[in-house]
Amino acid sequence: MTSALEAFQKHRSSLFALAYRMLGSKQDAEDILQDAFLKFQSVSIDSLESSQAYLITLVSRQCIDALRRARYREGYEGPWLPEPLVEETVLQACPSELTHRYQQVSQGVLWMMEALSPTQRAVLVLRDVLDLPYERIADIVEKSIDNCRQIYRRACQKMELSTGERSSTLAVNQYWMEQLLSALVNADTQALLKLLHEDASLVSDGGGKAVALSKPLHGRDCILTFLAGLQHYYRDDEVHFRTANINNEPGILIYVNREPVTTCTLIRQGEQIRHLLMVRNPDKLRTARREMV
Repeated sequence: MTSALEAFQKHRSSLFALAYRMLGSKQDAEDILQDAFLKFQSVSIDSLESSQAYLITLVSRQCIDALRRARYREGYEGPWLPEPLVEETVLQACPSELTHRYQQVSQGVLWMMEALSPTQRAVLVLRDVLDLPYERIADIVEKSIDNCRQIYRRACQKMELSTGERSSTLAVNQYWMEQLLSALVNADTQALLKLLHEDASLVSDGGGKAVALSKPLHGRDCILTFLAGLQHYYRDDEVHFRTANINNEPGILIYVNREPVTTCTLIRQGEQIRHLLMVRNPDKLRTARREMV
């Protein structure tokens, strides 16, 4: 007879895929999974038609509840960005039961999903990541099948202002990141001027625990001024940049005095950078600290 632990471990990877995309936080996803396992232990496995279906429903509803609780990030100080997974190849947690869309976990996509309601986010993730039919999704979110189809369409439309951005996010390659890295390392203002879109934005997440922007910066000139200010701010420190795998795509890891202090990822629009996403909250850099140079 299969134990609760064995049944849970069998599906843990797909459950983490679901929870991380719903919440944008590795720690919050792990907490949800821990709570789900405790609840799962009290259930008779033999009475379940499918352990996997039960667990996906349980985790999905817990994530929706977490997002609804005062939109649990409302008290967060400054802009909020998803927790980056640095050099923690997400594919290690990718069982064959998941589709190739599992890889679509870039910070850019997760950040843009913040525009969605909890239910929209759940429907989008369940459909796009776990490839569930609308009949199953309807049961999980407790909506009609037709309603779920509409929710999915509206979720896609909400991110439509980002349709080009959403698809290009997944196309960020090593070349682009190396161009940005070279410009930052060499303080090359002219190179940055060419790389950044005129209406580019820079979002910096310090969570009140690290020096960061209190609100996003908008406009190429403002960003260039800010980056120049950073060079002055760290003039007496040893600053080191390197490319890193962040959420399954190339990113930049910034060290100050050999301590990782910032991750940087980007969203392209056409041939320029539209958004720079910089995570500085030390609570979100746990995976980065494992990669210290």
